[in-house]
Formats: sequence, structure tokens, C-alpha cells
Amino acid sequence: MADDFDQFEDYNTIDTIGTEHSIITIKKYKRKKSLFTRQHFEKRLNSKGKEIQICKFLDESGNRCNQIYRNAGGSTGNLIAHLRDAHSITSGIKYKRSKVLLKWMLITNQPISTVTNLVYKEMISHFNSSFNIPREQKIKTIISKSYKHNRENLMNLLNETTITNSYNKSDHKVDCPSQGEQYIPDFKIKNVMLEIKYAPSSHTSKTISELLYQCITSWNLEGRVIVMAIVTDNGANIKSTFPILIQKDKCENIQRISRKTYTLQLVIGKGLASVEILIAHAIIRLQVDLVTSTNKEDKSDGNKLRKIMFSKKE
Repeated sequence: MADDFDQFEDYNTIDTIGTEHSIITIKKYKRKKSLFTRQHFEKRLNSKGKEIQICKFLDESGNRCNQIYRNAGGSTGNLIAHLRDAHSITSGIKYKRSKVLLKWMLITNQPISTVTNLVYKEMISHFNSSFNIPREQKIKTIISKSYKHNRENLMNLLNETTITNSYNKSDHKVDCPSQGEQYIPDFKIKNVMLEIKYAPSSHTSKTISELLYQCITSWNLEGRVIVMAIVTDNGANIKSTFPILIQKDKCENIQRISRKTYTLQLVIGKGLASVEILIAHAIIRLQVDLVTSTNKEDKSDGNKLRKIMFSKKE
């Protein structure tokens, strides 16, 4: 148990409770004072004999900051804010906690209102009362900076790319074109989703070519020395998009590659169209036979088949 309290400076016995079988000693532990602000400030007395804190940070030219703060009852809030805002210095523990919080928000798609909610703050305070959740504006600023930083890094990684273009229907019957990137660092294929945009009607070849060109230029993908290709389906509007797209500035070398899976899907779909009703009846009959069977394994297979079958709406 001694190792568990290495982070504490000392402790004082505050009470001893005697019971019939044992004596329990309750000890109050005192935390070490933070070294974070002491590393960057020195304590002095001013002309009036009052304690002040002077920032001793040195810039690249060796000039000292010398910003003065009055010692307000041991509070270090102003000192921490000065280091953060004036010198971009943050506490390591606080930074790591904020980073973990934001990572959870972004990966799980949590709205900012989740962490600014009073009930959420109350829950966090029970786990760690010393952790101050960043304010809403601070969270927005960090997310914005993180996005810009990662976008720049991604643009540097996209040396050899192919674009994948697809149109998908959302739950609200809205067409959303998406553009993804595929690149090969160290001979390992990587896929990255660049954009998902709302496509206004109608979805003509001109509209699609403009959306593609906006994506290409916003990610600085035009005018590459390497050959860039766009993988698409075989829709008539998509196929007629490329004669328009290659006329755009620095896009004349773009090639179109059709997805063979779309062609295969169309061939199979047309080939089975004549017997589609018979196949549907056979599958439904099989499902009914399995579900009503007295054999447990057959009944389990019937339930599995029912779960993977399309509904009437689909």
C-alpha cells in the first residue's frame, strides 16, 4: 500500500476509532504542491512587502517575460492562463486529460453539449474532482486546430492517389456524393474518406463534375505528375462526367476506372430477374420450414435466415 501514496508529500493522523475487534486509524493525506507554475515563475516581495509572482520565461532571443502577478491566496489560475495564452505552455496532465476527452467526443460523434451538460460535469467530478472540463469555446478552438493540423498532414501524405466516387441515398432520401482517397505508403494500401457532400438536384454530369473538381482543388490534388484515376460506377451521368472534368484546369490526365462489381451486380440482377419471384417463394418456404421445425438447430437457422432477409420496405 505504501507505493499507492508515493504521490503524496506527507500525511497526518486525524482520528483513531476503536472497535471491539480492532482499531482503525484514519489518515489525512496531503498532496504535493504542483511544480508546474513554480518552473516558470519566481516568488518575490514587492515594495509594499506583498508576495508577487514574476514570469521567468525566456523567448528565442533570450528576453525574459517578467509579467507580474499578485499572489492571490495561493491560487495559480492566472499563472496557468498566462503560460497558456502568452507562451503556449500547458500542464502535461491537464493537456492529456483534455486530449482524451476530445478523442472520445470525436470518435463517438458526441455533440459539444454532452460535455458541457451539468450532469456530465457532476459525474466527472465524482471520478476526479481536480479535472476541469474545457469550456465550449475552448473545445471548439481545439477541434478547429486539430482539424487544420490533421488536414495538412493528410495532404502531405497523399502523394500517389486514386479517387473513389460514389452516390449514396441517406435515410431521408437525399443523395450524398462521397469522395475517398487511396494511397500506398510503404506498399500498404490506405483508404481515407475526404468528403461527403449534399448533391442538389438534378444530378447531371455538369453538377457531378463541379463537385468532383471542388473536391480535387480543395485537397490540392490537381496537376500531379503521377497519373490520378477516379473509380466510379457505370451510370450514364457518371460516364458523361469525365469529358467535362478533363477539360478543367490541370485535370486533363485524370482517368476513369469503372468498378467491375457494379457490372457484375447488374449482370446477376438481370439474369435472375425472370426467376426472382420463384426464388423469393423458395426462400420464404425454407424459412417457414426451419422456424416451425422441432429440431433446435433448424429453428436457430430459420431465425438467422429471417434476420438477414430484406424487409418489404427494402
